[in-house]
Amino acid sequence: MNLKKMATAAALAGALAIPMATTTSAQPPVNIGGGLVNVQVGTIEIIDDVVVRNVLNDLTVSVGVAANIAANVCGVNVGVLASDLGRGADFACETAEQFVDITQ
Repeated sequence: MNLKKMATAAALAGALAIPMATTTSAQPPVNIGGGLVNVQVGTIEIIDDVVVRNVLNDLTVSVGVAANIAANVCGVNVGVLASDLGRGADFACETAEQFVDITQ
């Protein structure tokens, strides 16, 4: 009976070890340029049929902060934008009265 218990324990330990050996770790986060991007936020005015862009803020911030700014001004999805920015993409949007430009 002892031999049967030992064989069962060995088989169970081997079965548990297989999934642990094949499990992959999660991908590390993408970190471009230290994770910082340049953000310009401003207003848009039309003066004598000319579009004037007034830069109110010119910032260097983390990707997450930039994505939140763009989400508030432009109504875009924070997660998707943060992922795109993390891969090195630039972003620009305009509303009737405001704009956001994000560059790497």
